Amino acid sequence: MSTFHIGLYFSNFSGGGIQRVMLSLSEGFLRLGWQVDLILVQADGPLRAEIPQGARLIDLKAGKSTRSILKLAAYLASESPAVVLSSQTHLNVSAIIARFLSGWKGRLLVSEHIALDFSAQNPNSWKDRLHPLLASLFYHWADQIILVSFEAARRFMKITHLPANKIKVIYNPIVSQKLLEQSTIQPDHPWFKSPGLKVILAAGRLVKQKDFKTLLKSFSLLKTKLPMARLMILGDGKEHPQLMRLAKNLGLEDAVHFPGFVVNPFAYMAHSSVFVLSSQWEGFANVLVESMACGTPVISTNCPSGPSEILEDGKYGILTPVGDANALAEAILDTLAHPIPPEILRQRAMSFSVDNILNQYISDIFQVTAN
Repeated sequence: MSTFHIGLYFSNFSGGGIQRVMLSLSEGFLRLGWQVDLILVQADGPLRAEIPQGARLIDLKAGKSTRSILKLAAYLASESPAVVLSSQTHLNVSAIIARFLSGWKGRLLVSEHIALDFSAQNPNSWKDRLHPLLASLFYHWADQIILVSFEAARRFMKITHLPANKIKVIYNPIVSQKLLEQSTIQPDHPWFKSPGLKVILAAGRLVKQKDFKTLLKSFSLLKTKLPMARLMILGDGKEHPQLMRLAKNLGLEDAVHFPGFVVNPFAYMAHSSVFVLSSQWEGFANVLVESMACGTPVISTNCPSGPSEILEDGKYGILTPVGDANALAEAILDTLAHPIPPEILRQRAMSFSVDNILNQYISDIFQVTAN
């Protein structure tokens, strides 16, 4: 009997949530004895060091998704995997086009990890505005469309008018043994060596979507009530200079730190007093689950889509209105005063364990291939 062959097609090895999801899935598929190909548009980035042993790297060296289409088509024609799982709109469209060019007869599962309508209305580039249209035009030709939350699926169907039988909701695989092991490491920063300090942590790309400006304003409000509070925001992005200026204007230079991208954010999560997600929108919000798995209390804006499902409408962490600095400050103070016990947070996080979610992917893959 031949080994089941699957390809995972994604952009690069940057430190984003999608990359971590694909690497976690690949590790799980390898444990099943499957042949796993990691198909990268450009195999650059810090997470390249996290490639699981046994996975085969297919570096298309294309630079961008449109340039990868012919190379992906050549791969499909020559290697003929049983299934390809792709992620992100532009890559999903590229995979669909490559499928037709190659004549490949396998099954294509495309996944969306963002709220398409919100990213189109608040684009990082002009291409983001096209994503709902591209999904509407091309996704009919995928064998299945995976959404990472039920709210994301509802919004997706509303804007694309694609049929419900094409769509499957599978949450992201987050909690792994590796995450738990990495969380035990002590971060190399003096704030974590000062027992009297309360470190408030946030993480993500420094872009408008994450709304770190509101977080800084909320921190300025709570700092007057809690002088020993400190704010650390992990990640890189184009808003870094603006956020630094805002922190300075608010008089927070000595109480706010931007370490940039860190390979092991879980160590920071485990040793912080609270984790805050201030986003305007998300697809799923992996960082909430990661922090809960570390036993750290979490707070989130009630943004679409993902946080309310992860936190079960506030059961596992306070949800605040998007863009409300006062509500966010009060939620942080309340959580610091009355934290949810770590064991309860960890238990909830295990709903999103790699093994649990992997089983859902396996069931879905076999159902799609059987049809």
